[in-house]
Amino acid sequence: MLGRRRARDRTSVVEYITEAQVKKAYRKILHEKGAYVFSPVQMGYGRTTLDDLVCYRGRFIGIEAKRPGLAPTKAQDLTMVAITLAGGIAVCVTHPDQVVELLAMIDLGLKPPVRA
Repeated sequence: MLGRRRARDRTSVVEYITEAQVKKAYRKILHEKGAYVFSPVQMGYGRTTLDDLVCYRGRFIGIEAKRPGLAPTKAQDLTMVAITLAGGIAVCVTHPDQVVELLAMIDLGLKPPVRA
């Protein structure tokens, strides 16, 4: 899943992962764990939302995927705040392992950290 690419200075090789690879990997994990996953297609109409809306063990989770080093947009930030204020969990992930950790916390009955 992870690729290798030469850095601009051409002296070192760094790992990289695309947003599409992040989404594909964590969606597979979610489906294997029995989560309900809805991936709305943004067409410019209606409200903006996150990449995936998930229900896992009765918990509502909004997931936004980004390439490492990138941050959510203002609209995505506002959506994450709204989800959190409504009692859900909102996360921005840059690697599928972050979703694995989140699901493990829910499985253990721990409360995931609230997004700041």
